[in-house]
Amino acid sequence: MSLTNQNIAQVLEQYLQVFPDERDGLNGLSSLLAGDASAISRKNFVGHVTASGLVIRDNEIILFQHNTLHRLMQPGGHVEDDDTLWQSARREVMEELGVTNVILHPWHAQHGYIPLHIDTHPIPENAAKAEPAHLHHDFSFVFNWVDGPITLQTEEVSAFVWVPLDQSFETALLRDATAKIRRLIST
Repeated sequence: MSLTNQNIAQVLEQYLQVFPDERDGLNGLSSLLAGDASAISRKNFVGHVTASGLVIRDNEIILFQHNTLHRLMQPGGHVEDDDTLWQSARREVMEELGVTNVILHPWHAQHGYIPLHIDTHPIPENAAKAEPAHLHHDFSFVFNWVDGPITLQTEEVSAFVWVPLDQSFETALLRDATAKIRRLIST
């Protein structure tokens, strides 16, 4: 089963019940999901849905250098034929870090498997892939790290680092998501 706009819209509505103050910032995503074009299609250059994993251990998050975007990021990417958004995020974590040792944080099960954070951000034009600039609507899920080796998917990423959660982050996605994670693990 592949995710539909309707499935994703239901997740978004559940998310907004938990985080109602974020509704205005997600109006573009709501409009995308109400349209006829698939919100998970990589060929939808109005924008499309992605999923990422915020992998934590103790008070740290793992980030790696993205080879195309040239910045530190969390593992994540395009939604494929996954049954759920959190499974898409887990698949991306496993592919990009080369691991199987991550566990979805219990907060998600307690909240109907919604993401901890949704972020809309611009993606620059990629002439090599004939992709114009577009938006990613990223659904971020928290995973607990279980010790083990990391084998990076070097076609896409390089040089990982564990970063303290209280560090000042460059992107709004990481600033906002790590603030939520800090509140989550302090309770």
